[in-house]
Amino acid sequence: MCAALAREVEARSGGRLGVRSLREPEVQAMLNRAKPGWRWELMFLVIEGERIRVFMGLAMRWRLVQILGPARAL
Repeated sequence: MCAALAREVEARSGGRLGVRSLREPEVQAMLNRAKPGWRWELMFLVIEGERIRVFMGLAMRWRLVQILGPARAL
């Protein structure tokens, strides 16, 4: 379910968003640095150079609305 949702978001983003698996060692290393103690749940990472921001829950949903617009985010 999670992978299918991620692929749908990626497709609807028109190339603005990329999807990566939490199982990838590189992704886990980024999360360990940005959010120690992270859990396996849907999240949105914004990577700007060396800075990594992690959004989850309502903050993630709001960020997706900002990037995709309300209709695509819904």
